[in-house]
Amino acid sequence: MIQLKPLIYLFLGTSLVLLLYMLVILLLKNINRKKYIRWTSICNNIINNTVYFDNKGIEQDKKRIKNLLVLKTFRKLITNKILLATKSFSGNASESLKDLYLQLKLDKYVLKNIDAKNWHIKAKAIQEIGVMKLEGMQDKVYKNTNHKNDLVRAESQITIIRLTGFEGLKFLDTLTQPISEWYQIILLRELSHFTYDSFNGIDIWLKSKNNSVVIFALKLIDEYHLFELYNEVLLCIEHQSEKIRQQAIKTIAKIFNSTTPSLFINIFDKEVYANKLVIAIALQEIGTDNEIPFLIEKLQTENIQLKTILTRTIAKINPNQFEDICNNSISNHYPMDLIVKQIKEEITI
Repeated sequence: MIQLKPLIYLFLGTSLVLLLYMLVILLLKNINRKKYIRWTSICNNIINNTVYFDNKGIEQDKKRIKNLLVLKTFRKLITNKILLATKSFSGNASESLKDLYLQLKLDKYVLKNIDAKNWHIKAKAIQEIGVMKLEGMQDKVYKNTNHKNDLVRAESQITIIRLTGFEGLKFLDTLTQPISEWYQIILLRELSHFTYDSFNGIDIWLKSKNNSVVIFALKLIDEYHLFELYNEVLLCIEHQSEKIRQQAIKTIAKIFNSTTPSLFINIFDKEVYANKLVIAIALQEIGTDNEIPFLIEKLQTENIQLKTILTRTIAKINPNQFEDICNNSISNHYPMDLIVKQIKEEITI
């Protein structure tokens, strides 16, 4: 029993130390929680006063947070609050929030972060520049539009569009890194906020060695109905990339002329399956009776999906021809019986 006493004392001592440690941690957490609640209230007050133009309240809030701004944690909190509010408001309120951001001199920290080696810090800084529309930093942003890191590159491209509109697309001239389909959609959305004037260099983008640049250029031609570039798009129909040919088919269907349907018929057989589907769908909008015999011939395919789309295309171009198919004995056999039934239901809806 005597030998066990040191172990018991050690156990009790260790337990007491752990208990004290846990109490200190809980105390610190409680202090930090209260501090965060107080800081949040201060941030919300100055943002609300800014949005609703309470100049007296703003000046009082500025005095309260003057010393807090030296604390990195508080700066991060108020910056995030201003960014979130700026995304939610527009017009005068948005401009007032930008003025507040600049008056608090938060821009000097984003200028430091854009040069950070850590990609996530750099990407967040670039996004912040875009949200706050800090035009004076566009040169620094532009340098990162071809960055090796996907997120840094994407945020830079989005931000440069936000700052300069269509002019910002000049980064496509020298871009070697890919633009994902998702970010192509985002770039098009950002461009929609600007009044379209004109594109400079789109002919260069169509000849780019970067396939994603070519595809994005084709989407621009589609989105802004650039009929004058029909012949340039036509060249992309012969591109070695299946995806570029597919986008070229979609684009040329939007800026089509009287020769486009016959063009689609001529390239149909040599195209890959996915592109055949795109051609068949495009002909639903621009096809004529001249293409009907070819489409009927292609109904011999064993592929049910293609057979369905071809039948639907015939029905949309000429309902009478579809009726002939319905009356044909072939429509009594699988899978045409089900296809005809489905399309009849679509027509009656």
